[in-house]
Amino acid sequence: LGLSWRDEDDFSRGILVSNVQFNSPAAKAGLRIGDRITHFDGTKIADDEQFQKLVVRAPANITLKVVDRAGTE
Repeated sequence: LGLSWRDEDDFSRGILVSNVQFNSPAAKAGLRIGDRITHFDGTKIADDEQFQKLVVRAPANITLKVVDRAGTE
């Protein structure tokens, strides 16, 4: 995906994007630093370990639900 996220104790609000690599799939999809990914291909994100597993197993075309810094979708 080409992104990094902040390690947090509470992932109830999703994964907080801390870095987006230039020209990566994440950058091309419009992800920005500070965005929160709450769902990955329809699955609510429970923690970073689950998110990593979902990314590894994901097909080429996935859907992410992102809530931005202002709290909007």
